[in-house]
Amino acid sequence: MGKNGVKVIIRARPTAVFAQNQIHIDQDDNTIEIDVSDAKAETGPSNKKESWKFKFHQVLQNAGQDKVYEAIARDIVHGAIVDGINGTIMAYGQTGAGKTFTMIGDTRNYQHRGIAPRAIAQVYQEIESRIEIESTIHVSYMEIYNDRIFDLLAPDDADLDMVDYVVVEDARGTYVRGLTQVEASTEKDALDQLFKGELQRTVAEHQLNKRSNRSHCIFTFHISQKSRTGGNEHVVHSKLHLVDLAGSERLKKTMNDDDSKAHKSTIKKESMYINQSLTFLEQCIVALGAREQRHIPYRQTKLTNVLKDSLGGNCNTLMFACIWGESKHIEETISTLKLAQRMMRVQNEATSIVETDPSILIKKYERQIKELKQELTMHDALVERTGVVYDEHTPEQKFELMRLVRAYTDAPTDDDFSLLQLSSLRHIKELFRQFRLLLRNAESASPQALATRTSTSNASRDSGSPATTLDDDEKLVGDPEEHGFVLGVAPNGAMPVSLEIAKKDPGMRLDDTGGVLRDASPVDLQSDEKTGNNDAKGGDYDEAFGKNEAYKFYITNGPGKKTHVQLQEEKETLKQTKEKMKDITAQLNSTKAAIDDLKLQVGEKRTNRKSPKKEGKATSDGDEVVDEEEFILMQKEREAKRDYRVLFEDLKEARAEYEFTQRSIELLRMRVVSEFEEWYREGGSQAKNGETDNDQDKLDEGEKFDQMEVDRIRAQDPDSLAFFQAQKKMRQATSTNSNQRKTKR
Repeated sequence: MGKNGVKVIIRARPTAVFAQNQIHIDQDDNTIEIDVSDAKAETGPSNKKESWKFKFHQVLQNAGQDKVYEAIARDIVHGAIVDGINGTIMAYGQTGAGKTFTMIGDTRNYQHRGIAPRAIAQVYQEIESRIEIESTIHVSYMEIYNDRIFDLLAPDDADLDMVDYVVVEDARGTYVRGLTQVEASTEKDALDQLFKGELQRTVAEHQLNKRSNRSHCIFTFHISQKSRTGGNEHVVHSKLHLVDLAGSERLKKTMNDDDSKAHKSTIKKESMYINQSLTFLEQCIVALGAREQRHIPYRQTKLTNVLKDSLGGNCNTLMFACIWGESKHIEETISTLKLAQRMMRVQNEATSIVETDPSILIKKYERQIKELKQELTMHDALVERTGVVYDEHTPEQKFELMRLVRAYTDAPTDDDFSLLQLSSLRHIKELFRQFRLLLRNAESASPQALATRTSTSNASRDSGSPATTLDDDEKLVGDPEEHGFVLGVAPNGAMPVSLEIAKKDPGMRLDDTGGVLRDASPVDLQSDEKTGNNDAKGGDYDEAFGKNEAYKFYITNGPGKKTHVQLQEEKETLKQTKEKMKDITAQLNSTKAAIDDLKLQVGEKRTNRKSPKKEGKATSDGDEVVDEEEFILMQKEREAKRDYRVLFEDLKEARAEYEFTQRSIELLRMRVVSEFEEWYREGGSQAKNGETDNDQDKLDEGEKFDQMEVDRIRAQDPDSLAFFQAQKKMRQATSTNSNQRKTKR
């Protein structure tokens, strides 16, 4: 997308004593003018600057939360989802200016919710509207307190004091190693994590703010998007930072004379770290806005290191600069506006981060290889090439090639190449492998064994039988048969180990070859029951039999009935498609035979026409004249070729449909089995047997009230339901924590 500047929006906190004589806001022109000449006149003459004029992307005064979000924040969130561009929305300003209210809002009032809850709602609305894209979202919430990173979403049993999180960098950008990332599949899940982190934040009370945040907090979406159909192997990664910075403050304004000595010491230490990190943030902004290239002090603090991508990196960044437009805060307001103006000069280069999913890429290559093999097979059929092998050679084919190699090496003449029958590059490579194997065996064999093998081969060739004898040191699978040679016959009493395993574990069964074990689905267990395969005894078999009965109920009258019906329909479609392919193939063969017959007849006509007896039919100019019968044959041949091309295209379409239906059947099978397993684990078999307690389905008075409240919220404003449920969960967590503290006391 190229370079773009950081967007800056000024938001003035509503106040009854706004300094109208000193601050002039023009929302139409998006400018702010400050004049402190009257205040300087009272204190005497001064050489300091007395007036300033600032211009920003937007200036908001007495604006509601919805207008604040619609300004530019919606575009940043849209870019993170649709375009895959990293986004950052941060709130900056002095303490008490309304930063947290701008970012989080009032968690008790849906209408006054802030940027973070609104961004969460937009993220999931955008994802639901893009049904062709599969999105995975993880959220993290960190707190930077006294220049240390704390995980606000860490498990309750984690020892936070022992963890020292480190900021690292990779191809996707900067991230905090070891920070908890929770998968949030719904809007409610993300809101739960946001409100959970809000309860863990470090706050304190002082003169300017009863609930002042003593740390910087960053709530981050980690978004991965890829094609749901699997046709594209690209995965787009993006991040969305929602940053609530701690407010810059002066100790003389925040300290209270009535505070205890310990409280003053804590406030002083926290203010020192806050102002230090904001100072280095300002230094980074000044360095980024300078024309000449210079060192950017990102690593001076954890805050600037974490926000490296947002400041001069790969990101669309928006800053809300919050000001408190009262006379007593005029100096802090000027300082905030100066930094905001410098922030506008920072240039970011925003591009999407695209990676390749190896699993999808491998599937794509496998599909391409399969299609190319099919094309080669069709091409060989058209040019009447037979016996060409494009797949890996089977053991039987390798043995046949070894026989041919030995027959060639034992041939009396050097030019007897007809024995090798070269047909493809893969065939040639396999012949070379067999030559190498033969050479190694010859080098390792003793002269006596080599002489014995040569004499035996010559005797076999003289008698007319193929050279199929192997060396004595080459072991067979079992006892050799009387006639010819194959892999051998296993001796009597031999038993595959896999059969013993199958007896012990009813969840495993032999495949059609009788040697390879695979997991048995409920369908396999059902087929074993029909055939009377009850070798497994004891509790294991009883459990498998009960699971089999549960599976029957699941696909006939249970939750899996609909999916099972879809599976049967797809199977019927596959059968019809297969019959269609057989019909088209038969038509292709008959058409090809007709083309060959017509071509032969046309050739005979031309031969007869060019014979000396037919020279009389030539024109005076020497041109040959085609009689009506030959012309009809040529026309039929042309029509037959056209029909062949149409049938060939129909066959390709039918084959594509067949493969698509096969994939659908496999997906439906996996879905039926996985959903059945989940249903069975959750007690579905008890529900099938009628063992559930009817009393459990009855709601108590509290649950009825909760259900009525949910129905009321859904009827009034369906979009607010997730916010309401997360808010209720936060209230319950707050109440639980309060009760625990009382119990400890």
